[in-house]
Amino acid sequence: RALFGQLLMESGVIGFAGGVVGALLALLGLWLVRQQPSDYAKLAHMDTAMLLATFVLSVVASTLAGLLPAWRACRVAPALQLKAQ
Repeated sequence: RALFGQLLMESGVIGFAGGVVGALLALLGLWLVRQQPSDYAKLAHMDTAMLLATFVLSVVASTLAGLLPAWRACRVAPALQLKAQ
């Protein structure tokens, strides 16, 4: 059980890191759009709900993607994995 939780936590942390990198890239892209001399440039912004949805979606997606590998890792006896060459 502890291994399963640890693997899911690792997946969640990877998702959070992906959310941070994605948000930073989005902010950079929005800044680049706002530098353009066009009418729609002032519409390019990110509100708090959009930012929160980015983090929640990235953590949920990575945790769901880590469920099956974590479940499979917990079903194998550790002694068998250590003996395998």
